[in-house]
Amino acid sequence: MLLRGRRSVAWLIDTHIRLCWRAFLGSAFDHAFFAQRQAVATARRLGADASWLPLAAPGHLLAPFAPFSERRFDVAFVGSIQPGSFRARVVEHLRTRFKMAPCNGYQAPAEMMNTYSTARVVVNIPIRDDLNMRAFEGPAAGAFLVTPPLEGLKEIFPAECFGIVSGNLPSDFGDAIERALDLNDLPTLAREACSIVRERHTYRQRAERILQILSEPTAHMLRESSRARALALAHARAGQRNEIQRLDTLSKFERGLWSIGADAVGRVRVRTGRGSCQLGNEYGPV
Repeated sequence: MLLRGRRSVAWLIDTHIRLCWRAFLGSAFDHAFFAQRQAVATARRLGADASWLPLAAPGHLLAPFAPFSERRFDVAFVGSIQPGSFRARVVEHLRTRFKMAPCNGYQAPAEMMNTYSTARVVVNIPIRDDLNMRAFEGPAAGAFLVTPPLEGLKEIFPAECFGIVSGNLPSDFGDAIERALDLNDLPTLAREACSIVRERHTYRQRAERILQILSEPTAHMLRESSRARALALAHARAGQRNEIQRLDTLSKFERGLWSIGADAVGRVRVRTGRGSCQLGNEYGPV
């Protein structure tokens, strides 16, 4: 294994949709950061030395703050939009009420940041109330963030620097955006949030935090056998038999045993059409 004999740190994201195997995976590292704060408690219950490190914005793609008088659009949203999904219904509704920046799905990071810089508001339509990249990218581009309540958001921005969607209907998103656009000090609040992200929440700063943990003295490191078993359990929960077979510090018997578990998870996925880590409440007991 590449980690043999070295202090190790992982930064695990997307834990709002596939927490189980990532939580087990975290216990294979000397320290594990989780991008969603809700995941930390579960990871700790499973034995990981875990803490919260939220997502961020790409500092190398940030252009100078564009004045609101030069922004052509009321609202922007960039993200995957499946036909018939809640996101699709929200975006369709917003297009009837506001001048919305054109986007029909994925954009490369540079193009996405440019799109956000042309709008006064960036609306966040998260998959599962997760503090996602958009919550940092929009403000970093100088747009005012409008979003449903998100775990940890108030630790990032002052309450006045973002707008909250107070319901679950597409019209609730529109109403929240309307309230934001009516704010007399909207450009000032957007600039304040922009400064906060650029000064404290870029990927360079996240990397510096990870390197800081790696450089700190530690009383112990995981034994290779413990690390390998944690990796095997994570791969088994994800149905990744081939990854288990690559764990050369496990005995042949152990690799076979964990592979049986991975095969069982694979059969569940085929039979139910559900991912191996989407069986039940991802933030509850595992």
